[in-house]
Amino acid sequence: MLAAVVPNAWAQDSPAPAVSFPTEPWPCYTIDGSLCGADGIKLADANGDGLQDLVVGWEESGQVRAYFHPGKKAVREAWPFAEVGTAPSVEDSVWVDLDGDGRWDVLSSCEGNEQSLRMHFAPAAMSRSNPAWRTQVLAQSQGLTRWMFAETIPAPSASKSAADRPVSDLVLGSKDPNGMLAILRLNSTNSDDWQLEKLADASWIMTIEVFDMDGDGDQDVLYSDRKGSASGVYWLENPELSLQPIRPGISAAETTTAWSRHLIGGLGREIMFLGRGKSPGTIYASVKPNHILRFIRKTSATSESTLAWDETSIQVEPKAAMGTAKSIAAGDLDGDGQVELVLSFEGAENPKRGVVYLAADASGNWKAVDVSGPTGIKFDLVRLVDLDLDGDLDILTCEEREGRCGMGVVWYANPHQ
Repeated sequence: MLAAVVPNAWAQDSPAPAVSFPTEPWPCYTIDGSLCGADGIKLADANGDGLQDLVVGWEESGQVRAYFHPGKKAVREAWPFAEVGTAPSVEDSVWVDLDGDGRWDVLSSCEGNEQSLRMHFAPAAMSRSNPAWRTQVLAQSQGLTRWMFAETIPAPSASKSAADRPVSDLVLGSKDPNGMLAILRLNSTNSDDWQLEKLADASWIMTIEVFDMDGDGDQDVLYSDRKGSASGVYWLENPELSLQPIRPGISAAETTTAWSRHLIGGLGREIMFLGRGKSPGTIYASVKPNHILRFIRKTSATSESTLAWDETSIQVEPKAAMGTAKSIAAGDLDGDGQVELVLSFEGAENPKRGVVYLAADASGNWKAVDVSGPTGIKFDLVRLVDLDLDGDLDILTCEEREGRCGMGVVWYANPHQ
């Protein structure tokens, strides 16, 4: 029997009552499984047809591909794609207009020995028949750190076409050596003039989200740091002050003190990915080995800059039924108006589960529902999006260990109607 039920006021040593998973997992469809080590997915309407397109880095293959939504009738088939470019040890790729020409380009974050940011400039027509993307290493980033994650500032609306979208700066995250949070300012069409501003030192950045945390009208940064004595969940308060470029070997304190760092919680824990609830005041964190931390903003905070948070710990039980915690996303999967928590895991060798979701029952306890079945070993970020256009949220993710090269880019069709 596979199970996970956790009271809202869960105690560290309290046993969790068991409930059974449904016998059938969700239907799974493969967007692309032809390369090795799919790692992370970012979405945007890249070709302006009103549908969500994907960009994915394939870490072991050292390639980046863009996938174009084929429409409702063909969505369960393999998607058409374009070869964006090479990116050794790629950990993350994100859509962004790098040169201000109104087209979606891609920025890739590379770790390992590569330690660079790679810019992939889009051709005039983005399709599989015109794969003439141009790739260039950002000189300022080379050899500086192991780049892990990037997000645009502000995150562009997926409903906007490329022609309506302004050029965005990016928040970058990396891991040691010289781990950091930084901003890449695209202040001209010449990348030699772009500036890197270090915001904070870090050990291993897992998640970055950009939104207005404190309601003052500017874009702040929510992030998780996985390793080190200061691991935890934080947010950086945007002062909208001047930039100070960074150089290798220079600490954040020596370059800028403009951005204030605030701890949300989870200090000293191995925090993986983050997910946001219905409101900006609820944040979920997946935590090694098998926990969820839920942070709810207190309304009685004395000032916006010192936001206070209530922290609740949720354990995913039994540990033997699943892998170890990786990603988390929150959304209404069954249309009941309540939030469900979608979890992905790594180390989920058969018969363990690699993707499940937790739903709250009438008593306020969380019960687990199977999504992936026993297939899949190491899953990455989960995205909740209506891929088949039937009005409910499907689960989009990557798997990189099943068989020789992993399942690749896959999605699970929501059976709730």
